[in-house]
Amino acid sequence: MIPIWHVSSSVSALPTLHRIDIGPSTRLGWLLAASHGLALVAASLSWLPWVARAGIGCLILASAVHTLRSQAWRSSRQAVVSAERGSDGMWRLIFRDGSRGDPTHLRWAYVQTWGVILGFRRRSLLIMEDAVGDEALRRLTVALRLDPPGNRASSEPRS
Repeated sequence: MIPIWHVSSSVSALPTLHRIDIGPSTRLGWLLAASHGLALVAASLSWLPWVARAGIGCLILASAVHTLRSQAWRSSRQAVVSAERGSDGMWRLIFRDGSRGDPTHLRWAYVQTWGVILGFRRRSLLIMEDAVGDEALRRLTVALRLDPPGNRASSEPRS
């Protein structure tokens, strides 16, 4: 039996079996800030002309703002704030602006003690432990181990 994280009271076409609410992640924020900072250092130490280095630096800063807002802080309109798994194995992502993504199959999952990465067709969702809490992450990892994405019941038909 797969444990229930949160029974959704919302009415939708997809019957909800599990729902996990995702909040901001301080750890992911520091990781993203550090990686973008290292990219800035690498760009500034390159042999490119200063104009090219400045342009690359601006792109790195824009990437940092975008990824921090959408992934770590979850403050942008299109940031994923919840993931629901229906009884049919389909997943639906819920965004900050209230919109819901189309039901999709989970193609792969990477499970570690620090978090989980869920791979869908057009996006990957990184869920860190500090964004959902210990218990919710444990339930998610148990559910993924009991019904892995490559399972016959949860995989989409090949065409």
